[in-house]
Amino acid sequence: ICTIPAEKVQLGFFAPAPRTLDKCIVKEYEENDEQSLGWFIGLQCSEGYTYRSKKNRYAEIGICNTDKTIVSIAQRTMARVFKKEPSIAVRPIEGNHKATKELYTVRISSNDAYSMLELKAPELLQKAPQKRIPNFVKSGSKELKICFLKGFFMGDGFVDQERVGFSTSSIALAQDLQQLLSNVGVYSYIERNDYFKVVISGAQSYQRFLTIVPQQDHRLERIKRLVQRSTCRRNDRDVLPADYVEIISKTLKELHLDDGYFYETLQKKNNAHVETCRKYVHKIIERMKSNENTNGKLRRTWSIQVKEIAEALGVSCGTV
Repeated sequence: ICTIPAEKVQLGFFAPAPRTLDKCIVKEYEENDEQSLGWFIGLQCSEGYTYRSKKNRYAEIGICNTDKTIVSIAQRTMARVFKKEPSIAVRPIEGNHKATKELYTVRISSNDAYSMLELKAPELLQKAPQKRIPNFVKSGSKELKICFLKGFFMGDGFVDQERVGFSTSSIALAQDLQQLLSNVGVYSYIERNDYFKVVISGAQSYQRFLTIVPQQDHRLERIKRLVQRSTCRRNDRDVLPADYVEIISKTLKELHLDDGYFYETLQKKNNAHVETCRKYVHKIIERMKSNENTNGKLRRTWSIQVKEIAEALGVSCGTV
């Protein structure tokens, strides 16, 4: 028996086959609840670990956390996905001077379970900096994607004073998260410090993301307050194209109303928020209405200097 590349296989070749097939692999995921699967993969991607020793014929899959809510979800979803009840190990506070909470490890010791994960989600068997979202999640249903995001957010989501999003040590995983969020209508950007943060961006995206945040997440109320505050800011995607912004800016200059607000926006060829543009257009309209004034009153209303009129007419300021 020898191993050959697939492209060299010819009709008539014999290949060895197993007498029986692993039940886990035969059943695959059709019999598993899609929501439980998404939750489990999200938690495993953020808080999980895998271990296998071929020498000792031993393998295990586990999820570690101090949050009892996460532990409960991990226990329930692992049991449903692998059709086997996981065990729970507890590391007490005593014996670890740095610990402030008990650490729970929900794990399944099974070569079959490891083989199932290796078959369907090999991306999760990598070290943290090399982890990625499994391909079957990225190409799966919207419900599967949302449940994955729920699980990942419970594990590695963050909420600070101004922002909400995900944290990871893998740039590829950060990009995958950004793509997955985009697939469900949530815009985000990636920020890099010691690790990568995928930050939700825009009031509409905050509102959509709020529907993804699990109801049992203890940070839910803080996120609701952030969403409420975001609706008062002009950081959503209701924008006016740069070409129209340029017209407004030019009109403001001609009427001596320009305060330099759009200077940097136009330099970068960016769009501007509709409400901001509406405010300046209103100023233009108010100035235009003042054209009912005449003579010096008109000149003063429009802030036109005598020198400008004189230069335009080619006469001296005294003549004007």
